[in-house]
Amino acid sequence: MIKLVIFDFDDTLTDDNYLDYQAFLVPCTKLGLSSPTLQTITKYRKKGFIAKKIISKFLKPNNRKLYLNKFLEYRKKFLNSKNSLQYLKIKKNTKELLEFLKNQKIKCVICTARKKKKNIAYFLKLNKLNKNFSKIYQMEDLGIELDNLKKSNRIAIKNKLIKKIIKNEKLTTREIIFVGNSIEDLKIANNTKITFIYFQNSYLEKFSNSRIMKAKTMNDLRKKLNIYVKSNNSNQMI
Repeated sequence: MIKLVIFDFDDTLTDDNYLDYQAFLVPCTKLGLSSPTLQTITKYRKKGFIAKKIISKFLKPNNRKLYLNKFLEYRKKFLNSKNSLQYLKIKKNTKELLEFLKNQKIKCVICTARKKKKNIAYFLKLNKLNKNFSKIYQMEDLGIELDNLKKSNRIAIKNKLIKKIIKNEKLTTREIIFVGNSIEDLKIANNTKITFIYFQNSYLEKFSNSRIMKAKTMNDLRKKLNIYVKSNNSNQMI
């Protein structure tokens, strides 16, 4: 019986491709550098490249070390700013999906490695989604400060958050579904033994695994979640 759906935030509930482009453009402009195009960034993202590796390809060897550190500093500051949220878009039909879950009395929470909860709360309110989530779980809830640009740190953060969610919500792992968009999220779901649904993203690197339930759109995700909803209803009739 499913009672809770945990949503990853970036690139699951949202489309981050234009935000990502701005996170290259803004620091490059400050440093007087030419920014890679959205198409170029997308090409490298599909190969699994992180921002540091992408920008390194556009820096000259003699000044790479100097500009690289500055670029990453400005990029991080921009992404943590409230101003960056204007470039973040909610995925199509997200509202309808969340209303469906609400009508089925299934709670929804967000689990993210982002640092600033107030920015996420502001974004949800801006898109009129704030009432669809009972809580936002992120780094502040753990009382720790880690560099969320590092993959290992993001996994550690979300692992701890998922365990906190299970404890706070007083649910078993069988009563929870985790919707995410990356191999990181899959590892976290496996670590915590929670059912995982992979939300495919045309912008990021894809991975193939026939045993994983996948969704390409919010409408597709709704169909997948409805399988568990029907299971809930069947159990209630017994």
